[in-house]
Amino acid sequence: ERRKVAENSRGSIFFDEIRDGNGRHVPDYMVAVPRQIRPDLCGGVAVLAEQDGQFGLLHVYRHAIGRSGLEVVKGFLDEDEGPVDAAFRELAEEAGLTCARDDMISLGATAPEAATIGAYSYGYLARNCTSLKSPPPSDDAGPAQFRWYSLDQALDMAMVSDPSASIQIIDAMTLVCLLRAAGHMHSHQVSSRKTRQL
Repeated sequence: ERRKVAENSRGSIFFDEIRDGNGRHVPDYMVAVPRQIRPDLCGGVAVLAEQDGQFGLLHVYRHAIGRSGLEVVKGFLDEDEGPVDAAFRELAEEAGLTCARDDMISLGATAPEAATIGAYSYGYLARNCTSLKSPPPSDDAGPAQFRWYSLDQALDMAMVSDPSASIQIIDAMTLVCLLRAAGHMHSHQVSSRKTRQL
């Protein structure tokens, strides 16, 4: 059984009563579900921007953990919005950037917290980004919080494991996007070298 215990403009919190075949019983298993969710369970997007071999990250404060960190551009889907359109919208709002449609590369689906969040986030690598003259307003992070880093710098910050470090990447979606983007960039470079050798 499922009962809704709270909701806001972004989603709902449910308590599920769960019983399994081993006799275990959880009367209030918490599940968070975004307000806009597609049949494929996509409820949000994460976008790693790239420009001239540099990768963009936002410096944002997260109330739930009481600290700041570096993150990719992220956001929920709007009503009747597909994930690619959401990726372009979030990239414009939070980073003041855009890219060609063919340069929005899928990095696949990720469950940001599979134990609690009942949705996937679709990751994207936005290649060859250009700045917008007039970015649309954002209700979260904005272009003033956005900075460029080399891939090596970003990966080094992702490898910091000391929770007291002042600047690091601890957001799960950001870590996944960086890992998958590094793989994409590496395979693209290998493919380009092979083509030149032919």
